[in-house]
Amino acid sequence: IAHISSRLIVNKAAMKMKYDRIQPFIEAIRQAIMESS
Repeated sequence: IAHISSRLIVNKAAMKMKYDRIQPFIEAIRQAIMESS
């Protein structure tokens, strides 16, 4: 079994305009990482 690296890439302009939609997704990823480590 190999370790996997994941990256989330967000366009800065899109991040500013769609922050309310993107933030819950980022938070869910952060929480999953914290629970798995």
